[in-house]
Amino acid sequence: KSITTRFGLGYSMDGEEMLNYLTSKGYSLADIKEAGIAEIKGDKYYDVFYNRLIIPIINNFGEIVGFGGRVLEKSSHTPVKYRNTSATPVFDKSKIIFGINLLKKKKQTSDVKYVIMTEGYMDVMALHQAGFDTAVASMGTALTQQQARAIKNYTNNVFISYDGDSAGQKATMRGLDILAECGLNVKVVSLPEGLDPDDVIKQKGKDGYLSLLKQADTLTAFKIKVLQKDFDMSTPDGKSKFAVEALKVVAKL
Repeated sequence: KSITTRFGLGYSMDGEEMLNYLTSKGYSLADIKEAGIAEIKGDKYYDVFYNRLIIPIINNFGEIVGFGGRVLEKSSHTPVKYRNTSATPVFDKSKIIFGINLLKKKKQTSDVKYVIMTEGYMDVMALHQAGFDTAVASMGTALTQQQARAIKNYTNNVFISYDGDSAGQKATMRGLDILAECGLNVKVVSLPEGLDPDDVIKQKGKDGYLSLLKQADTLTAFKIKVLQKDFDMSTPDGKSKFAVEALKVVAKL
């Protein structure tokens, strides 16, 4: 099954095409704006996703609750590469996991041994294309308890596979703790600096990514690795201060 079909990909041609289609179906411009598809510039409504690849965001009931848009060719109209539906009555990105609908389908026919959590939908699609069909994404927010509980419905094992240069690794730590607190077995995949899962698959293929999964750190080992970066390990003082902090991490086990 092609990625285009599996993820229901589309394209928005211009700023009016979608609005004309929806109004012809009986929706008002106010409805379309409330759904996060339109905005107003001056006194004119326009499609906020125009000139973008459209990725529907689907919940675990199979309902489309929002959209992601990715620019294929940059222009003055679309300076921002990615755009998601803003918060609406049906779209709260702290509760949504991109790809959860496909995870649910898989669970109905086979066992889900693990889930790979990534940062964005392009990573999810790249992993699915390479055969890692339990990849999902957290919609670019810090992980929440609702998301952790949703994953727990499908598996006990989670690999966190964020970009190699992931900004604010410490900020993601709380999200990892939330997953662990929900009883999930969390491992962290270390990607080469500056690369995302899509890059790794392009450069090293499916087997290259699989080897990174096999080398993934436990949550405790990952925390200690991140902590180590705060200290000068070439000095006795740095080493001793690191040891004190590392013991606090280990003590929580």
